[in-house]
Amino acid sequence: MARDAARQLGLIPHGTIYIIMRIYNRGFITKEQAKGLLDLLIEKNFHVSARVYKKAMLALERDKR
Repeated sequence: MARDAARQLGLIPHGTIYIIMRIYNRGFITKEQAKGLLDLLIEKNFHVSARVYKKAMLALERDKR
């Protein structure tokens, strides 16, 4: 629903994990904070596939910062 509304407004919709990764990549949060936020999503039963979660965690692990 929200994605459809964004598109109708001419915006490109992005999910929560995208936003977490984006703010990490821009240096606003640390790797540990990003991992903590991803874990919190799972802990709070936020709908995220295991594949997407693992992909984000792997990207964080591979990053040398």
